[in-house]
Amino acid sequence: MFKTYLPFILLAFVIGGCVVVLWMIDHKIFFHTNTSNTLFEQIIRSPLALSSDSSELPSPTPPTQMATFSDGKMNIQFSYPVNLQVEKKSDHMLWVHTDSKKDESDSLLIYVDKVSKSTTADVTVPFKVDGEITQSMKIRKEGFNARLVTFTKGALKTQIFFFRSDTQVVIARPSMSDAVDPDVAYAITQSIQKIK
Repeated sequence: MFKTYLPFILLAFVIGGCVVVLWMIDHKIFFHTNTSNTLFEQIIRSPLALSSDSSELPSPTPPTQMATFSDGKMNIQFSYPVNLQVEKKSDHMLWVHTDSKKDESDSLLIYVDKVSKSTTADVTVPFKVDGEITQSMKIRKEGFNARLVTFTKGALKTQIFFFRSDTQVVIARPSMSDAVDPDVAYAITQSIQKIK
């Protein structure tokens, strides 16, 4: 009699196993992903973000010839060298790059969005950063709660500037290829201000 029901028992086990595996994948138990959709939440929910210590970054030395970018709808303005271009990719995304290197990896990316005071679910950062958060340093920046967040994957380190003020968030990722000089990218991010 047991042999009669054996195929049905095995089938039940297979189906049950598939259901469990699909549930685990859906709840991300197998995988830790750092996609653009989770970057914002990773930054603010990282245990490293609980530090209350605030660091004073050295004042950047901006290049001599600077222009000003200003966008009232984005509620942001900043200074940048005249030899660079600011390209508005969407209502929330700016790319700062040279004339010759205009790819995403060659650009300083600046993302600006509105967020709810009580939730972060409404923020989707449209670029990916590889690695795990290994440092989250609170920095002083007038008008913002600010952090410098470091992601590490092997020998690769990527720093993200994270600024938040009331219901506005600004996230800046320097050029991955150093096409925009890191010191220049730093000067640009430190010059970011709200218009109102």
